[in-house]
Amino acid sequence: MAGIMPDIPKPPISEQPITLRNWHRHVAWFNTTFIIIIPLCGCITAVSTPLRRPTAIWAVLYYFWTALGITAGYHRLWSHRTYEA
Repeated sequence: MAGIMPDIPKPPISEQPITLRNWHRHVAWFNTTFIIIIPLCGCITAVSTPLRRPTAIWAVLYYFWTALGITAGYHRLWSHRTYEA
């Protein structure tokens, strides 16, 4: 068939600039869905669940324990270089 041009392969989306027309192709929708849905389910459940004293105490302790772990981890990583990121 004369006159028909072969399809030229397009470069992968990661090599194309982000524009208003193709921004949605650059989004990792699977990850984005989980990042939005899981906290949203947690907020809905938190509103519909009665707060009890043991749960409140555990939440506060867990919050500070997690913050300590994150802070200590960053300190160890960036100050002492004891492990690699």
